[in-house]
Amino acid sequence: MNSLAIPWLRAEDWSRWVSIDPDFHADYQSWLGRSQEIFKRYEAMGHTIVRVVIDPDEFLVWSGFNVEGKIDYTARSAFAASKSMRMRKRTAKPTPVLRDAGLEAVFVERRRPFSPMRARSP
Repeated sequence: MNSLAIPWLRAEDWSRWVSIDPDFHADYQSWLGRSQEIFKRYEAMGHTIVRVVIDPDEFLVWSGFNVEGKIDYTARSAFAASKSMRMRKRTAKPTPVLRDAGLEAVFVERRRPFSPMRARSP
């Protein structure tokens, strides 16, 4: 099953988003209804939806460093994916992986990346 990180916008941030992106709908409820319909379609296809709340100011800083200041849906989606990955790394636990048709559960241990600060000389 695939999980999709979807940018989730809060109602209290809506006027800020509208001021940032001229392509935004003026009405939060309209966006919310349309988004929920899209989520239902993805879930029906077997995807797990991960709603990633994005703060407008945090997004603008990230956007300036990572996507040349772009503010469109693609940039917000990339930010949501990046934030989701960071959240998963912080809570990393052994991940079950299913193998072959027998669906044997195997756990894969995640290792921390090498750090010269952790390396010790003999």
